[in-house]
Amino acid sequence: MQTDANGEYLFENLPSGTYTVAIDPSTLPVDTFQSYDADGIDDTPHTSTHTFEEVTNEDGIVLDLVDNDEQDFGYFIGKPSWSLEKTTDSTPMKAGDTLVYYFDLENTGDLDISDITLTDDKCAS
Repeated sequence: MQTDANGEYLFENLPSGTYTVAIDPSTLPVDTFQSYDADGIDDTPHTSTHTFEEVTNEDGIVLDLVDNDEQDFGYFIGKPSWSLEKTTDSTPMKAGDTLVYYFDLENTGDLDISDITLTDDKCAS
């Protein structure tokens, strides 16, 4: 089933039983991460399973078939971002003194970052 232009969907007139809704992650944009899964089970990402109990009267006649629009998933597209501040606590220096710089790198995005290599092209090695 595909969603409509607003991302809405409805499974109508479902008889009792267990249903699984799954998202094919290969169809999602690059750097898309799941933020919500309706059944809340972490070891089955992109999948939600729900069981509907049959509703019957005292004669065993099915009274109602259910509609369901609650098997939702949440996704976001990750955006890497960081800020870098370069400082020194050195006072004015004399020729030949060593100047020490400090770098503060802060991850301000919503993706983990690692293996960062920082090169300062304003300083000689």
